[in-house]
Amino acid sequence: GGGGLTSTGVGGHVLARSASSSVDVGSATAHDGGGTGGDVTLDGATTTTLRNAATADRDVQVLAQNDIIAGSSTINAGRDAVVSANTGNAAVGTVLAGDDIAIRALTGSVTATGDVKAGQTRAAGDPDLDGAADALVGTMVGHDLDIKAQTVAIAGDVAAGRTADAGETLGAAQLASDVLVTATNPDAAPGVAALQLATRAGKTVSAHQDIDLVTTAAATASITTGGLAAGRDVAVYSPTGDISLGSALAGDDIVLRAPLGAISVTGDVKAGRDFPGMTAVDAPGAADALNAAIPFKDFDGNPATIFSVVGFDVNIASQAVRIGGTTIAGRQPSTDSPDTAGP
Repeated sequence: GGGGLTSTGVGGHVLARSASSSVDVGSATAHDGGGTGGDVTLDGATTTTLRNAATADRDVQVLAQNDIIAGSSTINAGRDAVVSANTGNAAVGTVLAGDDIAIRALTGSVTATGDVKAGQTRAAGDPDLDGAADALVGTMVGHDLDIKAQTVAIAGDVAAGRTADAGETLGAAQLASDVLVTATNPDAAPGVAALQLATRAGKTVSAHQDIDLVTTAAATASITTGGLAAGRDVAVYSPTGDISLGSALAGDDIVLRAPLGAISVTGDVKAGRDFPGMTAVDAPGAADALNAAIPFKDFDGNPATIFSVVGFDVNIASQAVRIGGTTIAGRQPSTDSPDTAGP
């Protein structure tokens, strides 16, 4: 175990699979030199270990029946990246994909020591092709990042879509890119949130379309992130725990819900922001869906007015709210800078 595997032939693939034992690979590369694209698949019947890097022109899949041990690795897929542990934990380092990323550990944890970024393609026409991630979770429209596990902890940047070049108008797939993260278990301990993203200093969560974060456990399950920046909506829902964010910026709406907990934002909360490569519009998104599911009502209850998110709105409901920076709902006249920083 721990050796390197390389395929450079036209249409060549790397497949390391065990029907009865573990898979242990140092590195794996599938580069076909201009053919239809090569894939890397690592699939252990017990555990799968990736010690260094897995790189493919097309898809990289790291699969295991039990644990995935790849905390020091770099996964770089030209199209889709899939990490899926059937009955264990999935530990990765950095994961990059030209199109989609799907990570699953439905009976365990997902951890990443580095960045996890979908939509890094610069291919002409901004292609959004069906790949391994679409096969795992269903068709993904845009360059999406979709994670579901009992608990999630990612230290680095989390992104759906790449940074626009100066003066560039992003393609349709880039503009449809979402970050979707669900944690199903309670907090592991007091102060250790079930869902943690971009927790290292200076790291952020970004999506050209929506950021949609949710915990689902009946016991206390909190959400902690660095700064959030979405081209359309930011939606964060913890039904039983607290929400702690570095900041929240959105091209359209921001809806935060912690009905049994507190919401704390260290920096700014600003809706209706400008982001490079796109134009802010008021359109139905993840925030509208969250507000419809968990509506913000008035306080007299007679009649029970439900506040909509029509316009560029900030809509927050919890037991307590603390925002350390500036809160803005709505477009600001000709003062939005092109650096995504707000008004």
